[in-house]
Amino acid sequence: MAAAQGADAEAADTARLLSGEAASAVPAPLHALLAFACTSVAGAPLWAWAQLAFATLAVSTAGTVFLFARDVPPFLLAGWRLMVVTLLLAPAAHVQWRAADAEQRARWRESGRRMVASGAALAAHFGLWVTSVQTTALTHALLFVSATPLVLAAVALARRVPLSRGELAGSAAAVLGGSVLVSDAKSDTSVTLSGDLCAFAAAAAFALYLSIGSDLRAWMPLFLYAVPVNGTAAGVLLLSGMAFEGASPFGAGARGLFGFLNKGRYSAVVFFLAIVPGILGHTSFNAVLTHISPLVMTVVLTTEPLIGSLFGYAVGVSGAPHARTFIGGLILMASTLLVVYAEAKRKAAEEAQKAQAEGGGAEAVPAPKAEDGGGGEMQVLSNTHPAGAEPVTA
Repeated sequence: MAAAQGADAEAADTARLLSGEAASAVPAPLHALLAFACTSVAGAPLWAWAQLAFATLAVSTAGTVFLFARDVPPFLLAGWRLMVVTLLLAPAAHVQWRAADAEQRARWRESGRRMVASGAALAAHFGLWVTSVQTTALTHALLFVSATPLVLAAVALARRVPLSRGELAGSAAAVLGGSVLVSDAKSDTSVTLSGDLCAFAAAAAFALYLSIGSDLRAWMPLFLYAVPVNGTAAGVLLLSGMAFEGASPFGAGARGLFGFLNKGRYSAVVFFLAIVPGILGHTSFNAVLTHISPLVMTVVLTTEPLIGSLFGYAVGVSGAPHARTFIGGLILMASTLLVVYAEAKRKAAEEAQKAQAEGGGAEAVPAPKAEDGGGGEMQVLSNTHPAGAEPVTA
C-alpha cells in the first residue's frame, strides 16, 4: 500500500509537470518527450524501465573492473567503493534532508535500524561478491550472483508457503543448471566451489537488501536512503578488512583504509566502480523501486552474466566461456524466469481469490495448469482480470 502511495505521489507530480502552467514553460518537443517517457508500460513508466535497463548495463561492468585490482583484499576493495559512493551522494542527501518536514525526519530516524540492516546486507553482498570474483571464474560469479529470484523461492519453500508445480520445476531446473556449470571445473582451473558458493550467498544478501529497500523507498527520499545504507555497508566492510585482511588506517596501497588514494590504478578502479556500477547502477535500482518490484528487478538482472562475460572477454581480462558454462547459464536463467512467472501466476490467483471471497459471490474454477504456473488446486477467480502480484519480500 505504501509503495502504491509513493508511486501515486510521483505520478501526480508528473501530471502537474505535463499540464497547466508548468507545461507552458516547457518547450513543445521536450514536453512531448516527457510525455512519452511517462507512458505506462506493464504498470511502470517507460523511463523507469529504461533506467532499469541502463542500470543493469552499468552493474554488469563491475565483475570485470574488480579484476584490475585483484591484488586488493575483497572486503577492503568493496569498502573503498562504497565509501566513495557515500561521499559522492552525501551532498544530495543533505539537500533532501533540508527539504524534509519534521514528520518525515522523525520517520527517517525511526527507520534507523532497518537502514542499518539493509546496509549490513549490502556489505555482505559486496564482500561475498568480490570474494567470488577473485576466487572463481567470472562467468560463474556473474551467474550465481544473479540467482536472487531462486533464493526468494527457496525462502518461501522453507517457510512452507504453498508453491506451484511451475515454481518447483523451476527450482529443480536451477539445480540442474548449477550442476552443468560446476561440471566444467576440470577444463577451467579458475572455477572453484568456494567461489561459486560465495557468489550464491551474495545473491541471498542482495534479496534481503532489495526487500528492505522496496519498503523504505515507498516513502523515503532516494538519497536519504542511499547514503546511510551505503555508509553502513562501507563501515562494515572496512572494519572487516581491518579484522580479517590486515588493513590499517595508516597503511598504504592494498593494506590501507585509504590506500587507493596513493596509487593511480586503485584510484581509477575505485572511482569507476563508485560512479558506474555504484551510482548509475545500484542507486538507480533504488530509484525505480517505487515503480518496479524487487522480483521483476532481479529477473532483469539475470541478463548480467552474459553482458558481464562479454564485457570481460572484450577487454581481455577473461577467456572465452566454455560451452558447458553457456549451457548451464542458459538453464539457470530459464529456470529463474520459470520460477518468477509461476510465482506471479500463483500470487495473482491468490489475490483474486481473496478479493472475491471478501466481496462475496465467489465462483470456484480450476486453477491454471502446472505449465501455466498454477498449483493444480481449485482457486477462486474473479470475473475480471486479476491484478499483478505484489512485490516479493524476503
